[in-house]
Amino acid sequence: VVDGGGCIACAPGRYSDAAGSTTCAVCDAGRVAPSSRSTSCDKCAGGKYLAAVEEGPEDVAERHDSISDCTDCPTYQISAEDGSDCRTCDPGQQASVDKHSCQNCDAGRYADGVQVRVCTACPEGEYASNMSSIFCTPCTGRRTTRSRGSASCDACLEGSYLATTLHGRGRSMARWGIDSRERDHCEADTHTGTEFACCKAPPGTSAPEGTRLETVVIDPGWYRHNVYTAQVLPCSYDFECKGGGLNGTNISAAAGPTPCRQGYRTPLCGLCERGYIRNTVTKECAVCGASSAWPAIALVVLLILVGILALLLKRQQWFKDFYAQKKSEDLSFIKPRHNAHDHLPNHLWVEHGSQLSRW
Repeated sequence: VVDGGGCIACAPGRYSDAAGSTTCAVCDAGRVAPSSRSTSCDKCAGGKYLAAVEEGPEDVAERHDSISDCTDCPTYQISAEDGSDCRTCDPGQQASVDKHSCQNCDAGRYADGVQVRVCTACPEGEYASNMSSIFCTPCTGRRTTRSRGSASCDACLEGSYLATTLHGRGRSMARWGIDSRERDHCEADTHTGTEFACCKAPPGTSAPEGTRLETVVIDPGWYRHNVYTAQVLPCSYDFECKGGGLNGTNISAAAGPTPCRQGYRTPLCGLCERGYIRNTVTKECAVCGASSAWPAIALVVLLILVGILALLLKRQQWFKDFYAQKKSEDLSFIKPRHNAHDHLPNHLWVEHGSQLSRW
């Protein structure tokens, strides 16, 4: 500033922004001038403030001559526009990183402005579908969330699976010769919004919390053709189908992990693979030529032969008993001949036709 015939520098905490000025002004509230010869004052950093100072006997400029004169705002507050004070963000908002402004909470997060002043992820089982939410809404019915911070009830509770559409109808798999018709096998929940349907897991399956149609776990002894269908069918024998979950990336049972146990193949794991043969006793598919199968086969043949032999012996005995009884019955009808001439010697009688004459 001009002082008589010369110029003098403004002291820290003061500034002069006009040429030829005769005075150095004190920085306004929220601003400081840490060095001399300042032509302007610097604003306090974000999250800090410097209140206006009343004029007094002391040099007011000393309250604006250092950045340390700026004081931190209380937690969760930001600097006012002029830096002279701090303010609290509105519900549904939180302080920006630089604490110069407030920003809206993203979907899935909330801030009520009272107990929760920072955008906080909704807990599991609750959601916030809109930005700037001040509370989270609990999921109802069969629904829950996949994780914290969800914008919708995007998962199903244990015993249900998340379908691929709003009402449970599956995508057509006509190009693979299969029409899953998921809705025909889906007992869907009643819900509003844009979430996919939560369908009750069909018999022969288990569905832990968070299960999707592709990740439904098939029980041993049950079978489904691919991961896009909810139709689950019982196998002819429990040992044919191993159950478990099919890889969610495979399109058909033949294109990924098979639902059949080793030695069995589709459909319904009811056929033996090449190199295997059906054991007629156990009904299992055994490796062709496997020595373990021959004892069972030999036992079957032996039992058959023993049965045939026993049948033949029984039949032979029956015939013997039958003919013995028949012979006994026939002899009972033969009686010796008795007449008035029986006292004569046999050589004295000759039979002529029906007459007897003495010799």
